[in-house]
Amino acid sequence: PPAIDRTMSEFLCHEGVTSFAVSETQKFGHVTYFWNGNRSGYIDPTLETYVEVRSDNVQFDTTPAMKVREITEEVIDLLRSGRYRFGRLNFPSGDMVGHTGHLHATVEAMEVIDECMAQLMAVVTELDGVLVYTADHGNADVMYTESNGVRSPKTSHTLSPVPFAIFDPNYDGEYHMAPGAAPGLANVAATLFNLLGFEAPSDYLPSLIEF
Repeated sequence: PPAIDRTMSEFLCHEGVTSFAVSETQKFGHVTYFWNGNRSGYIDPTLETYVEVRSDNVQFDTTPAMKVREITEEVIDLLRSGRYRFGRLNFPSGDMVGHTGHLHATVEAMEVIDECMAQLMAVVTELDGVLVYTADHGNADVMYTESNGVRSPKTSHTLSPVPFAIFDPNYDGEYHMAPGAAPGLANVAATLFNLLGFEAPSDYLPSLIEF
């Protein structure tokens, strides 16, 4: 894998920002190892908390909720603890259940994510926080392909644009979406720095918002 340095976590730890990362086993590495630039362990264990919810060893279409509700409960506890300024979580079911090609299971998976997102939004409102929602690729958005009138399940990732949404209950016009080049995942880091009150390093790709 490529060598990756100067990650978000390094920046935040340098600034003394407390943070947490939560997912179940299937995506735990995505919010820890991959997030930290292919680096195992903590950047600074005095500032960070990582929580792994153990995945069930089953076919994902048989338990479409996976551990999304348990992840949500862990995140809500961490948020209400008052110890953290920044947190990240991964809901794996849209991807993992989407890979099975089973439409009804995938619909159920997304309904559980909707349910849990509503809970997180309520807690973020209660705590005067900001929630950012995005994805690294599509999967559950396209469940079938069709060739010569024959439909078959699509089990691979899609190339569809993904949503990027900022939920800010206290928003009062302080910032707006920045005009310019087409946004991509690499713009998210600077955007999060801005929402936390920091200027992003000059060599990061620019923020998606302007104050």
